Amino acid sequence: MKSDTLHVMCDAPCDEHYPRTVRVTAPRLSAIRINNGGKVEIGQGFPTAPAFTISIRGGGVINAASLRADSVTVVIKGGGAATVSATRSLNSDIRGGGTVRYFGDPQLLTHTQGGGFLKRVGAIPARPAASTFVDPRDGYQYETVKIGTQVWMRKNLAFLPRVCRTDDTDCGLWVYGFSGSDTEAARKTPEYQQSGVLYSWAEPSRACPAGWHLPTDEEWQRLEIELGMSAAEAASSVWRGTNEGNAMKTGGGSGLDVILAGWRTSFGKFNFAGEHANFWTATEADAQHAIERLIGASKKQIGRHTGLKGCGFSVRCVQD
Repeated sequence: MKSDTLHVMCDAPCDEHYPRTVRVTAPRLSAIRINNGGKVEIGQGFPTAPAFTISIRGGGVINAASLRADSVTVVIKGGGAATVSATRSLNSDIRGGGTVRYFGDPQLLTHTQGGGFLKRVGAIPARPAASTFVDPRDGYQYETVKIGTQVWMRKNLAFLPRVCRTDDTDCGLWVYGFSGSDTEAARKTPEYQQSGVLYSWAEPSRACPAGWHLPTDEEWQRLEIELGMSAAEAASSVWRGTNEGNAMKTGGGSGLDVILAGWRTSFGKFNFAGEHANFWTATEADAQHAIERLIGASKKQIGRHTGLKGCGFSVRCVQD
């Protein structure tokens, strides 16, 4: 098995009346194959693949309409059906019967032998417009994403009523790499515009806007379980899960688009931009520490650790 290939097999007899659900987190899907029957439906959440291949041999059904690919290739041998969305080209090879249903208006290249047909079933459905929220305090606009029953901000919190000097350990609001006290100047930096604000633990409970709050450790666990982590893993510490950390990163499919913004130590040093993203939870560990989440450039998993409350971490608010 190749390291970038996932095989899902059902040992005979595989009863189609009792479907199985398999949760997969991956940067993208590039191919799906069915041999000797079965049914696969691809849900929402995977980023668009530039090219996508479907192969059905000996019967089976694949519904990949949620994947909007530039170029789609479908091979059906011995019966079966596929539904796809192609924006540019659709290449189909049907032998011994089969059906390809497609959304969109792609250029068609079709070969059939022994029966089979293509059927256009409509234009590619428009993706829902991204939900947005405007913070009335400063006019800052956030896109939001719904994962399970939770609604999360897709950007780090950027509310900055004041900015603290790097060596001010009590002020609680910093912009990565910024050492002055001019708030307007801090807002103009690329670090602020891309990554928002770094907060000490006490600040986000006041900084999240009305209708939103700093998520608890339990709410983070619910998010992680929705992304595929087991409940036992979510409740454990240090690095947990399989690929949920990658799913949270920009382009990872979850919609959270986490940027590795780095953090500020409790003694005033900015560290690890491009390497780590640290997020506060609302859950205290003890008088000096609170539970945090850590996403690492070289890690597929999600870290669950404790951080000193005086550190400056990023914040994602969740809707009440």
